[in-house]
Amino acid sequence: MMPMGVRLICLFWLLLPACAPRWETDTRKPTPPHRTGAAHDSALAPAHQPESAFPERPSEWGLSQDLEYVSSETMSDYAHFAPDTLEMERAIREFQLRRRAGDPLAWPAFLESLDAYLTLPAQRLRTSPLIRARVAAEFELDMEARRAGSLTPELARTVQALIARIDSRMRDLQAAGRHEARENNWLKWPLAEGIITSGFGLRRDPFDREVRFHAGVDLAAEEREPVLAAAGGVVIFAGPAGSAGLTVKIRHASRLVTLYAHLSVIMVKEGQEIGRGDVLGLVGHTGRATGPHLHFALFRDGKPVDPLEHLAETVFSFSDRQSGVGFGRP
Repeated sequence: MMPMGVRLICLFWLLLPACAPRWETDTRKPTPPHRTGAAHDSALAPAHQPESAFPERPSEWGLSQDLEYVSSETMSDYAHFAPDTLEMERAIREFQLRRRAGDPLAWPAFLESLDAYLTLPAQRLRTSPLIRARVAAEFELDMEARRAGSLTPELARTVQALIARIDSRMRDLQAAGRHEARENNWLKWPLAEGIITSGFGLRRDPFDREVRFHAGVDLAAEEREPVLAAAGGVVIFAGPAGSAGLTVKIRHASRLVTLYAHLSVIMVKEGQEIGRGDVLGLVGHTGRATGPHLHFALFRDGKPVDPLEHLAETVFSFSDRQSGVGFGRP
């Protein structure tokens, strides 16, 4: 008879191959890191990713790489803008990245750029960067106020004064009948009235405060307000879509798609032909939302573009009692 110790050793060697971990060679090609701003989800892709959330920038990037990338992307996205507006768009994006990184120069650099833009004659101003600058300034000022002892009276006064100047310049543009280039403004506003609370492009996420790409605009409104089709077309998706909640997507002519997210009720179905201004559903806060609002997005050839550059002329309103820029009925 074999001694007990020898038998245990033999049993161990017999079982060892089955217990050992399996090491398999990964033959897949590595996926290169995506850049923020490169479309991850086509507007015509499967509908469970309707907001085209862009992949995050590589985590190892530092502030200098972020700023270099934003500079090149701004040149690409807004190359048709005049140099003054291009610089303002770049300043807005860099401001949000600097704030996230805790850069003490974030506010001074942004306020200097904004002050310079506001001093330009009316014919060199555009509405959309003024709206984006106002929304970004209000959000970051609120972030300062939430951090105990962070907001100084001097900074608060300076920012509020510049916000008042933005409102004044936008009223001037409105009184002069200037909105944006008329040939581009063919989309109907998807709400009769509301408040622009978040713009297109890089922004600070309201949930975790990280800087991410926002592929549309957020329009705050009363719960169950009718959501209207921005243009005629065919419904290509209508249903729940993850963090976007109840969502509708419409394909239009010229390779364009519009998206309407966070609805409380959907009132159309896939394949249905839609006319400009038809009711698609009602405002809600389904999915990942801080409150009732419409996330409205526009895609051309699957790539998100800024809806504010293509929405029809409207009446803007401003108030110290509200954040964001009001639109619609005066």
